[in-house]
Amino acid sequence: MGFVKNNAITGFAFEMIKAADGSAITSGTVNGYITKDGGSQASLTNTPIHAGNGQWKVNLTAAEIDADIIGLLFTHTDAVPLHFTIKTEHTAIEKAAKSIVNKAVQDKTSGAVVYYDDDGATPLLTHTPADSDTEITRTPS
Repeated sequence: MGFVKNNAITGFAFEMIKAADGSAITSGTVNGYITKDGGSQASLTNTPIHAGNGQWKVNLTAAEIDADIIGLLFTHTDAVPLHFTIKTEHTAIEKAAKSIVNKAVQDKTSGAVVYYDDDGATPLLTHTPADSDTEITRTPS
């Protein structure tokens, strides 16, 4: 399972190691930085905290995860810098929306619009307009 785009991450965990001897860093200040989709580097909103035994954690905001490719960098004056690259995934709704584009059929009698799965046979959604509706406007995304 991956990280979902634009969804906050609680407790992203990592380990900080001393450059001098490879032991765990258990105190001091760890700085966190982020780049999104190749943009400029910025400081993380939240400061990493020590969880125990050299493991640190930080909460990442939804805005920080609102990118396709995210680079995270963690530094400490005594540590080997630590970098992660995260490729986010789209939500299930976004995936479904991509799969139903141009796969819809409208019943001429009832006006119901049926959106089908990739197989073209399994209905995913049926939209039936109310009697008061005079028209349906479809705007492609």
